[in-house]
Amino acid sequence: MRAVRLFCIILSASILVINTAARAQLVEVPTVVKTAFDKKFPGAKEVDWLHNIGKPEVKFKYEDKDYWARFNKKGIWEASSIKISMEELPSEVLDGFHKSKYADWPVKELNKIQKPGGITYKINVSKAALNSKNLLFDEKGRLLKDNFTI
Repeated sequence: MRAVRLFCIILSASILVINTAARAQLVEVPTVVKTAFDKKFPGAKEVDWLHNIGKPEVKFKYEDKDYWARFNKKGIWEASSIKISMEELPSEVLDGFHKSKYADWPVKELNKIQKPGGITYKINVSKAALNSKNLLFDEKGRLLKDNFTI
């Protein structure tokens, strides 16, 4: 009985040490990434680096808006997303949405996605709890994809 108790204590301690070490490695953001972030988003507030191995991601406030951004481990910016309102959606995109088969679906969230290749707009719509879509439009209002992740 004593051996079982000792084994459980050692096992618990080992798991705690391994878990702590793993978290420390996940949280560590390379200096080059932090420098690139500070240069791209000067004055960002409420910066929260996310646990993502290989491609650091960050949530933050910038110019009073909620942002998300992703960099590679060398500090090269790959993408960012900003929550926007329906009023901030370009008229071409709004027109494209109204012409799509999802026009009567309630809009849950809007995002402007910036990547080195250009800007797209994500419109999250949902008809029911299990029936939602992420719609991706280009700047001209063309529906590019109707279920995607960035």
